Amino acid sequence: MYSVEHCERGVIDKLLTRYGFLHCTERVARLFFHNSEYKGNIDNLAVGDVVEFQESVDSRTGKSVAVMIKKIKNTAS
Repeated sequence: MYSVEHCERGVIDKLLTRYGFLHCTERVARLFFHNSEYKGNIDNLAVGDVVEFQESVDSRTGKSVAVMIKKIKNTAS
């Protein structure tokens, strides 16, 4: 289980079959995430996409992870 901290933005850095990594945009950090934490169709998520997420701590490992990941729509014209 996880202990949820706060909401942030990040950029998808790497996507694999069951998990991936993202870089935080507000600080220097690279976080692991499990694909089940993405709130949408994982097939629509790509490297370079901007997302909103919550940082949490995995109670088993004690490491920070990204949870509740949502893709941010590009509103630039």
